[in-house]
Amino acid sequence: MTTEIDTLPVTSSPLSDEYPYPSEEKASMFFDTHNWEEKVDESQEWLFRDAIPEGSVSMIYGPGGVGKSTFTRVLALSVMTYRRLIPSFTPKYHNFRPADDEELARQWKVMTENDCVKDVILLSAEDDAGVVMRSMKAIAELYKIPKIHFDGAIREKLHLIAGRSERFLEPFGEGDWDWSDFFSEIYKTAKKLPGSPLIIIDPLQRFYLETETDNNHATRFMVACGKLAKNTLSTVILVHHPDKKTGQPRGATAFRNEVRSAWSMEATGRGSVKLVHNKCNVGPEQQPFELVLDGPALREKSLPSIEVGASVARWVTDHPDSALTMGGLKMGTGGAAKELLAHLKVSYPDLEKMDAYRSIEEALASGLLVEGSVKGRNGKTTKPLKVKGTPA
Repeated sequence: MTTEIDTLPVTSSPLSDEYPYPSEEKASMFFDTHNWEEKVDESQEWLFRDAIPEGSVSMIYGPGGVGKSTFTRVLALSVMTYRRLIPSFTPKYHNFRPADDEELARQWKVMTENDCVKDVILLSAEDDAGVVMRSMKAIAELYKIPKIHFDGAIREKLHLIAGRSERFLEPFGEGDWDWSDFFSEIYKTAKKLPGSPLIIIDPLQRFYLETETDNNHATRFMVACGKLAKNTLSTVILVHHPDKKTGQPRGATAFRNEVRSAWSMEATGRGSVKLVHNKCNVGPEQQPFELVLDGPALREKSLPSIEVGASVARWVTDHPDSALTMGGLKMGTGGAAKELLAHLKVSYPDLEKMDAYRSIEEALASGLLVEGSVKGRNGKTTKPLKVKGTPA
């Protein structure tokens, strides 16, 4: 019996000697699994530790008027000035020491030369430049950012497009879409910037400009944002609104599915705004926290006790002879208590003495810290704090 395939000429087979193979072997599209261990050892990079992953697309969403724009401007100033302003959003690089004007100028020069401060592309469709600048100035005043650093950040690191709404994608041909000239310009600008810039798109809809429930178009838009992040080594934060019924990001599922990390913002009715980490594909979801309106700016309502307790544990480890006690800390007396509080103030400018005390109480309850027992020359017993497992 002869089948149809038996009658085909031999030369038509892709395995035939006459098949026109490429003269040069192309690079494989498959991952080289011989080097799999290198990938396992790679750590996730974060723009804001455990909150916003670097080099990908994240989302902050909440109803109108809740403070999304103000919050993202706080984040922008955080990475542009090398500071932790919101403790739950700790930037990858953060360090600051109070200094005189001459030293501040030297600090700014060193930070810019070493790419510690990041560039920010801020697309603010709903506010004009004046509104954005006044908002950022208020934030800088609340967090006591020195004028020389704020001025340097705005003049050298901020790339602002304000009061303008443009499509990222535009139609061409029959049902096809391509990057708009506007999006291409954003892409080229990000590509030229050093390090890994932050790009804030506020709000998403004003640069999407199509039916939000169209999942095909939403996918195209999110893919474009993903390429913007990946190919330019940028971190993209989309500002969006929630669905009134579900509380999830409004519109097509692609908006939710394509982001790596998502935070919701909602007014509590207690004069504060609650942030909830609803999604993180590259790490654990973080604990909720609250922001309060302080004038025209936002600050974190309460510091994360676990994080402060861990900072205290590290300080105690580095200062084994400090003789820091709970009593001394509560009273604020003694060199050890004052030195610890000064150390914590560098990372937590708004930290009060009792905040540190409560954080250490929780660290004691969890077993991270323990109280030792040391008898002094006067016969009195003190209880210096120690990290569990270290000699008393």
